[in-house]
Amino acid sequence: MPGVREAYITKLASYCRDMFTGTELYFGAHAKIEMAVLSDGSLDEAIELLKRSEKSLEDAKSLIGSVASLHEQLGGSETVDFGVQFDNLVLAAKAVGTAQMELGLLGESGTVQDKLWDQPTLTDNFVIATEAIMAAMAWQSSFAAQRVSVAV
Repeated sequence: MPGVREAYITKLASYCRDMFTGTELYFGAHAKIEMAVLSDGSLDEAIELLKRSEKSLEDAKSLIGSVASLHEQLGGSETVDFGVQFDNLVLAAKAVGTAQMELGLLGESGTVQDKLWDQPTLTDNFVIATEAIMAAMAWQSSFAAQRVSVAV
């Protein structure tokens, strides 16, 4: 069991790192968008952060199944629904990726703010991504609050 426990801790920490990094990059991209609005500058940095955010969220999604399996092997709580978190991460990564692509397709004419306002689907995808990321954070908080422990 010690090998399984160590694998669980490693997978859990890797999943958390990727989820929190993806979240940090996502909100960092929003700050870069607002900086571009204020300076009527480039959105390139925001686009790059969104690409990296999507990748981190995808990585977290790819790890959550392993975390769930190891959690179960170690006798963890059966009340933890890892499928909900998987769905949150799928939706978040997809919406972040779509928003990143849409942001990259904005035209050259007009101010940054006007270009953003002219794309309601971009806003819709940012809303979907934000809500999914917040749901993932809420799930993670609930998971942590359970003080989930597994057998040694």
